[in-house]
Amino acid sequence: TLTAPAVKTEVLKPYIAPALLITTGAIIHFTEGTKTTVRDFMQDNLRYDGAVDDYAQYAPLAAVYILNLFGIDGKNNFGNRTAVAVKSLLLNALITGWLKEWSDTERPNGDMNSFPSAHTSKAFTMAHIMHREFGSVSHWYSISGYTCAAAVGIMRMAKDAHWVSDVLAGAGIGILSAEVVYRTHQYKWDNEH
Repeated sequence: TLTAPAVKTEVLKPYIAPALLITTGAIIHFTEGTKTTVRDFMQDNLRYDGAVDDYAQYAPLAAVYILNLFGIDGKNNFGNRTAVAVKSLLLNALITGWLKEWSDTERPNGDMNSFPSAHTSKAFTMAHIMHREFGSVSHWYSISGYTCAAAVGIMRMAKDAHWVSDVLAGAGIGILSAEVVYRTHQYKWDNEH
């Protein structure tokens, strides 16, 4: 049996990374010099104008279903996995959309609704789903999902579509959205139910 401090640690542990990412993103959001310095570095060294980021944000979730097609079983069956994915993406869209409207922040390229990055947030939601489904099978599944999501965030900055604060907060919101749904889902989407 777990002691009370151990239970608290197990309950809180999954929220540490998202809390740090969201807090760091929020702090940098109000630090103009840091945002500008990172933006200038990205534009001087890693400028990007493609559309890979528009598609790569979906890669971790696609990988979850492809792995299952190849006989690698995740933590949940198709019904529960799909229900978790849909709920996670809906929660993520609600949080991200509300924050974009509320913050009304200008993007580095002059467009509006910068904070947080929806592309990055979706990518990290899907990467966290991949982690929760296959991370216990091999840590390489988790690493590949999060690497893909991080690449999306980097591309968003290199494309001059987002500040570093947008990407960090988006990553945290993405992980948080999926974790909350995994913790609250009823797991009744199977043949038995």
